[in-house]
Amino acid sequence: MVLAADTARFLSDKAALIVGAVGADGRPFSARGWGIVVDGTTGRSRLLLDAGDLDRLAHLADGGAIAVTGSDVPTLRSCQLKGRVEAFDAVTDDDLAHSADHCEGFFADVERTDHLPSWKMDRLRPDDLVACTFTIEEVYDQTPGPQAGRPLSERSS
Repeated sequence: MVLAADTARFLSDKAALIVGAVGADGRPFSARGWGIVVDGTTGRSRLLLDAGDLDRLAHLADGGAIAVTGSDVPTLRSCQLKGRVEAFDAVTDDDLAHSADHCEGFFADVERTDHLPSWKMDRLRPDDLVACTFTIEEVYDQTPGPQAGRPLSERSS
């Protein structure tokens, strides 16, 4: 699925990421994402998750359904991506740098908006990450208000 460039940038930057998934066996999984890179032209996405959850993630590798909701802390602009898990991979140096940038931006937004010192949030960072790849099949507006839940008709821009 093609995403508008600003939507792909918004998600790939510092959006708060909540992940929900379910494997073919019906077992659910939920977690916080620690960065995502969304290719707006192909819909291919690389989501960074806590590697400590790898045992709980393994049942998703058979094509489990995944939903990632990204929200901008100051504005509450939100959208949800849905697709199927393709693989779990070791993280690269680029992934680690991306996650560090994501956390700095996300934590700074929480500090400015909610007055929670970023050093307190920093304790949430996982020690190790794993990369989850999936391709976006559906995208929804989840911004609070009357349009929440409607499918987004994204076009490349």
